[in-house]
Amino acid sequence: MARIPYLHTNKDDALFAISMSHNDLFGEGATIVVNKHGKGNGFFLIEDNKELFISSRFDNMNNLNWVHNTNKKFIAINTAKILGKIVAFYEQPYSIHV
Repeated sequence: MARIPYLHTNKDDALFAISMSHNDLFGEGATIVVNKHGKGNGFFLIEDNKELFISSRFDNMNNLNWVHNTNKKFIAINTAKILGKIVAFYEQPYSIHV
């Protein structure tokens, strides 16, 4: 797994949280809560070549579609690591304790 600053986790728990610093998406930074076992449509935290990004998953009747929110030209979802489904975003200066 990529080195993630401020990663809060309990190895027996399905949830973990990541605190992100200032970036283009969240001007003041954010805390993201991820469910390791999440399934279905929604936002997912993905790791590819030690880079983290958010992807959208769309479940259709006979296939899955992924939209990757990154500047990379190509993401092979079968080789990237899906860390879990994002279940909450908290923009700074708000914080949570996990």
